Amino acid sequence: MGDTATDAGMDAVQRRLMFEDECILVDENDRVVGHDTKYNCHLMEKIESENLLHRAFSVFLFNSKYELLLQQRSATKVTFPLVWTNTCCSHPLYRESELIDENALGVRNAAQRKLLDELGIPAEELPVDQFIPLGRMLYKAPSDGKWGEHELDYLLFIIRDVNVHPNPDEVADVKYVNRDQVERPVEKSRYWRGGAEAVALVQTGKEKLHLRVSIHPSLSTEVIAIGVDRRFLEYMALVTTAEVCDANPQLIASGELRALQPIFQIYGRRQVFSGPIVTLKVYEDNVLVREFLEEKGNGRVLVVDGGGSMRCAILGGNPVVQAQNNGWAGIVVNGCIRDVDEINGCDIGVRALASHPMKANKKGIGEKYVPINMAGTRICDGEWLYADTDGILITKTELSV
Repeated sequence: MGDTATDAGMDAVQRRLMFEDECILVDENDRVVGHDTKYNCHLMEKIESENLLHRAFSVFLFNSKYELLLQQRSATKVTFPLVWTNTCCSHPLYRESELIDENALGVRNAAQRKLLDELGIPAEELPVDQFIPLGRMLYKAPSDGKWGEHELDYLLFIIRDVNVHPNPDEVADVKYVNRDQVERPVEKSRYWRGGAEAVALVQTGKEKLHLRVSIHPSLSTEVIAIGVDRRFLEYMALVTTAEVCDANPQLIASGELRALQPIFQIYGRRQVFSGPIVTLKVYEDNVLVREFLEEKGNGRVLVVDGGGSMRCAILGGNPVVQAQNNGWAGIVVNGCIRDVDEINGCDIGVRALASHPMKANKKGIGEKYVPINMAGTRICDGEWLYADTDGILITKTELSV
């Protein structure tokens, strides 16, 4: 039951969690081998003598401005008190809902639970299917002479605008930081755990990316192995449209990089979005628009040339909700939309000329995947679109970060 003398000063809430919560024990291949209390899993003596390794997760939550939410751990935490860390670091527990291996569902269920427990973020604001597992990290980190970590850690990324209500038993403070503030965490604070930066290793034309965890030397953390995919750079090394234009005059001169005329209004919760383009040409008819958005988006952007009509709306709230749920990154409409309040509540990027209360025709007339001309430029199916609060860029191919 622990060392009574040493544990006498432990916070009552943390003590209860240490003995009631059962972590999932795994081997280095992430196979479940048993379970044990959080207390035993974090004792360095047990970690060293029995090589106890438990499953864990680290959540990196970004808002629509691609700012990363950080938390400072409560002073009463047993391990790493008052350390600034990424959005949430915790453990799936040995329970049925958090032991599901398929698509890391158990870990994602645990992340949703802990983000509510620690930061007060309602579960409905964090659908489990929106967590993107980017890989696993195996590491060992002593916190002090008695406590430490030995984890197989799932890295979960999610982009959501959320309401945060920190639990003071778990969290001392929170803040959002942009890319520049994240790049040099050790220089800015002596309390830092899990700071992240992207490293690209190009091997014979095949891009291989790794996540490097920047840790204050006093933590003596050993990073053993990490592997993530290219989406990490999309999130951590995002550049603005203005920066892209400043850095690529040659692409602008060649026409490979074009900016749409500034005629679009910004709607939806996601102000920054990008993805491969799907083109559609219609006029005062929304049947094909709805059909596209009923499909899986896979991070694509639907660009609809509605002929600039200001006489009716060719996009409404229901299709936008479907687009959000089906994984579309954004929708750009050379025309009007309606149900603006509903659309502004959706986690997706939408651009349109204006809003209009009248509905469109439903004849199903239009052309898919064809070149379109709108906002002063020609846009082809399969090109890439990048949008933020400064404007919209079109490129022949995906930009290299």
